Order: sequence, then C-alpha cells, then structure tokens
Amino acid sequence: HDAAPFYDQNDKKLYFTRNNHYRGRTITSKDGQVKLELYFATYIDNKFTGVRPLSVNSKTYSVGQPTVSPDGNVLIFASDKPGGYGGIDLYYCVRKGNVWSNAKNLGPAINTAGDELYPYMSPEGDLYFASNFHPGFGGFDIFKSTRVEEYWTIPENLGMPVNSSQDVYA
Repeated sequence: HDAAPFYDQNDKKLYFTRNNHYRGRTITSKDGQVKLELYFATYIDNKFTGVRPLSVNSKTYSVGQPTVSPDGNVLIFASDKPGGYGGIDLYYCVRKGNVWSNAKNLGPAINTAGDELYPYMSPEGDLYFASNFHPGFGGFDIFKSTRVEEYWTIPENLGMPVNSSQDVYA
C-alpha cells in the first residue's frame, strides 16, 4: 500500500508512504501492528526508478505523509515516534548534501497532545496540516503556520468553509 505522495520538482524525487514490507511480506512490529515507512523514487527518462527507504524509518514506530520545502532542503512528515507531544506529531529533517539529518520534532507551537497529520508546505513556505487538538470546529481541522527564523507561528485555523464541525471523507 503506497500513499500520500509528494513530488519534489527541484530534485525530481517522489516521496511517499508505504506499509512495512520485506520481499513481498507484510512485517508487523512487536506490538503486532504494521508500521508505515517513507520511501523515495527518482524520476529519470520519463519513469520513476530506484525506490529506496529514507533513513528516518523505524521498525518500532510509523513515519509517513511527507512534504518537502520549496527549496528542497527540509522534509516534514508525521510520526508516532516516542517522546513527542501527542499521539502523532510532525517532525522535520534538513538535507545536508544527499543525506537527511536526524528527525527533530517541530515543537509545541505545532504539536499537541492530539494528532497532527498530513503536512504540506506551500510554494511560499507556509506549513498546512490537520490537527484534532488545536482549537477548531471539532474533529480534524486544517491549520496554517509560517516559519519565522527557527520557529513556527501559532497555527491559524483556516475557518469555514475549509473546516466544519464534521470530518467529511470523500
């Protein structure tokens, strides 16, 4: 199962979430759950090739839902990695050459005791994401935050009609 793709036009790489598999077998962790991992493929000669895992993957927690900054140097993703602020937090890595740094939590301005999911960085560099804990209309709402130097602004609820009192699934 592959999902939540993000195409980085700068680097011609497609980042995506994949269930934890090994040689066609689904692998479960010690808690009996299938964890999610991040992969990328490079676009060469009109096709995606060389699917490889990212170094942020773990057999004990999930990572997924990637987005990359407009300059291609920051990777943001969701994870239930231990030590966060809630169930699922947003983390980031910085590109150094062809290698991503260790993952760091985006911090308490973004992450809450609830779940933060589906990050997206706009071409302007604004971070959009869903949260079920920041003040909103109920369930998951969409929020926007802007990076100011090393910090992110307090997330702004996008309000209605983007958000409502119900989570609607297509």
